[in-house]
Amino acid sequence: MKLVTAEEILSPEAYAPVREQRRQEVRAIKDRRRLHIGDRVTIYFENHDTMAYQIQEMVRAENMHEPEKIQEEVEIYNDLVPQGNQLCATMFIEITEQSQIPVILGELVGIENHVALMIGEERVAATPDEDLTRTDKTASVHYLKFNLNEVHAEAIRNGSAPLRLVIDHPRYTESATVPETLRQELAQDLA
Repeated sequence: MKLVTAEEILSPEAYAPVREQRRQEVRAIKDRRRLHIGDRVTIYFENHDTMAYQIQEMVRAENMHEPEKIQEEVEIYNDLVPQGNQLCATMFIEITEQSQIPVILGELVGIENHVALMIGEERVAATPDEDLTRTDKTASVHYLKFNLNEVHAEAIRNGSAPLRLVIDHPRYTESATVPETLRQELAQDLA
């Protein structure tokens, strides 16, 4: 998949008039690429468009104009643009009760090491971003990569095997079937 380039990123001033339209476009993309796993976890599979939008929003929020700072953001976020037989995702732990945040994040330490994509009966464990791994509590956001072999990638491309995302953490055991619309999105990532 094509990586994001700094040339694609608009200045905050140029972005302002098209921001709402772009937000709606990316919201539609993210809706197709989202999967809830139980009542606490949502995973978004990332691609070029979602990462370009994230970079654009960072440039806007920080009123960034310096080419070297924009390039730095591009390099950071390009790590979540899938390459080759790889899928990239952002996992959110959703906790609506403010008082429960420290309790639940403490209970879910290591959850990022218990996420896998099931392709038929074959398990592909997620590789988490080690920078977010902690021993006292988990982060509410984790970046995951699923490194597939060619057989796995082909099964996703042609839809020959059912897909499920599973979490088998001792304090959170859930799974969700990947719907056909999401499978098609993932197949494009592997094209």
